[in-house]
Amino acid sequence: MATDYGEANYPAFYRAEQYDGGKWYIPSIYELNALYQNKAAINAALKKLNSIDSSTYLTEELRGYYWSSSQMDSSDYYAWLLRFSSGDVYYYNKNSVNSVLFVQASNY
Repeated sequence: MATDYGEANYPAFYRAEQYDGGKWYIPSIYELNALYQNKAAINAALKKLNSIDSSTYLTEELRGYYWSSSQMDSSDYYAWLLRFSSGDVYYYNKNSVNSVLFVQASNY
C-alpha cells in the first residue's frame, strides 16, 4: 500500500514543500543542533545583510521544542527534536505537539 505524503498525514512537510516554490525544508536533528550552536554567528552575519529584516534572526523567542526531520532508527513512532533554549536533544512521540522551524534550501 502506498503511503500518502500529503497534507493530512504530514502537514509540516507538506507546507514546507509548498511554500515559495519548494525552497524550504525541515532540517535534520544535526542541522537544528548546528543552528543552535552557531546562532550568534548566524545572527551577526544576517545583521550585515541590510536587506534582511530582524524577523529572520534566530531570536530568544525560539525557546520551545522544535521537530527535526530525523526519525528514530528503532521506532516509526518517535522523532528527534531540539529544545532551543538549552540545545538539548530529545526524542518524542510523533503525536506530540511541538513547533517546526523551516530552513531555506541552498544550492551553494
